[in-house]
Amino acid sequence: MIVVIADDFTGAAELAGISLGYGLKASLCLDGSLQGDADVYIISSDSRSMKKDEALRAVKSATIAAASQKPHLLFKKIDSVLRGYVADELNVQMELLGVNKALILPANPSLGRTIRNGQYFIDGIKISETSFAKDPEFAILSSGVVDMLGSPAKILEKGEELEDGLNIASAATTEEVDRWAAEVNASCIAAGSGDFFDALLKRRYSKNTNTGQPLLSNAHVYVSGTSFAKSVELIRYFEVAILLI
Repeated sequence: MIVVIADDFTGAAELAGISLGYGLKASLCLDGSLQGDADVYIISSDSRSMKKDEALRAVKSATIAAASQKPHLLFKKIDSVLRGYVADELNVQMELLGVNKALILPANPSLGRTIRNGQYFIDGIKISETSFAKDPEFAILSSGVVDMLGSPAKILEKGEELEDGLNIASAATTEEVDRWAAEVNASCIAAGSGDFFDALLKRRYSKNTNTGQPLLSNAHVYVSGTSFAKSVELIRYFEVAILLI
C-alpha cells in the first residue's frame, strides 16, 4: 500500500491520475479517513491554503493516519515550486515518523521545471523572472531553491549522499529523477513533484498500456491549481478544441 499526503486538492488529483496510469486503484480522501479497498490512498490536507499553525496540525493528523496503515511508501506531495510550508511540514513528519532525513525533489522536468546548480528554471528561464514572482500568496523573488524553501537545506548533486535534515535534489531530466528515486528507503521521507512520484511507482509497477482516450460526450470540468500563464493558456486551448469538436 502507498499513502500520499498532498498539500492541496489539485496535487492530490494529479497523483491519483498518475496512480491510475499504472493500473492502481486510487482513493482520494478529503477528511483524512482512509476508506475502501485501494492500492494508493491520497490525503488532501489542503494545508497550503491554511495559516501555518493550522497547516501543521492538519499535516500532523494526516501523517498519524497514514503511518497507522504501515504503507510501504509514504509520499509527501508538495508544490513543484515550493510554495507553502514545505520545510515546516516535513520537519513535523520526520519527527512523527522517527526519521532524520528528507529527500525533496520538486522539479518536474517533463513540464520544463528543472533545478541546476541550486537554481530553479522554468523552460530555461529563472523562476524569479516568470509570473511566479507575482504570486499573490507566495511570491517567488529568488530562483535559489534554498531561498524558495525558506529553510536550511543541502543541495544534492548527482552521486551525493543524503545528510540528516532536508535535502533538495538537483534534477534537469527525467533520468535524473529516476536515479534519485532509487535512493528512497525507510530511513528518509520522500517529498516532491508528480515526476518524482511517477519515478517511485515506476520502480515497482508497470505502466498501463491502455491508450484509449476519454469520451467527450459528457460535461468536463477543468481544475487548475495555478495562475501560471502557460497553464492558463493550455486550459484555454483545450476549451477551444473541445468547442470545435
